Amino acid sequence: MMESLTVGVEVETSGLGNRRAAEVIAATIGGRIEVEGGYYSKVAIVAPDGRKWTTMYDGSITGGSGSEVVSPILRGDEDIETLQKIVRALRAAGAKSSAGLGCGVHVHIGVGHLDARDRKSTRLNSSHVRTSRM
Repeated sequence: MMESLTVGVEVETSGLGNRRAAEVIAATIGGRIEVEGGYYSKVAIVAPDGRKWTTMYDGSITGGSGSEVVSPILRGDEDIETLQKIVRALRAAGAKSSAGLGCGVHVHIGVGHLDARDRKSTRLNSSHVRTSRM
């Protein structure tokens, strides 16, 4: 089951801004930068395998130069190791992430490997977790 598990991750940071965060990610994974712009000032980092990491403006982040890093769909240990390398590189470059800065990490778990009954159970459990913490 773990081999088929997919995740997407969003890491909110303060201190680097989109462009600098993108430069750090590109250097870490050997990718190239594509400025997409728009309201969220998106910057894509195209990995050697063609998948895109993205940095974008997030207005909820305080402390100046806020940026949200969005991963492509991640699969397996190798992709998780890449994520860890990126987070370490961002921290080494000066990125900060804490609740006090309005930062957090969001992990989106794919359900493609689940059957219909398990998907229904997952939705119910997820709903319970969200409402029980408010």
